[in-house]
Amino acid sequence: MRHELDETRFAASVCRLLDHGSENIDARLTGKLYEARRRAVARHAELSLATYSLAGVGQGVFRSMHQHYRGILALLALLTGAFGMHVWQENREAEALAEIDMALLSDEVSPNAYLDQGFMAWLDRLSQHDDDSLPE
Repeated sequence: MRHELDETRFAASVCRLLDHGSENIDARLTGKLYEARRRAVARHAELSLATYSLAGVGQGVFRSMHQHYRGILALLALLTGAFGMHVWQENREAEALAEIDMALLSDEVSPNAYLDQGFMAWLDRLSQHDDDSLPE
């Protein structure tokens, strides 16, 4: 709140100084200042119309994209990271399945034994007991 009051006082003092100083400007300089102001206002109006015209649509979009390039780069980084995580997760799952397959193929027990319900019940009972109860 205090900052706003300081800015208001500063703006008022600048306006007083400019008003006081404008009384001492000669007519030739006043004419040049008026002409410069008229050109600046005309240029501003021209740019505003170009932004809203059909030909200026691309220019306005480009300017908007240029102003928001950080957001666009952050979005691209996020999408790249999400895609990388997806690929990494897929590779992990494929490696886990390959490891299971290799364990089954290198095991002394035939794959048909795993289809036997009695064998599965026996494995469950063994897994519930201590490791000391495993047969050698």
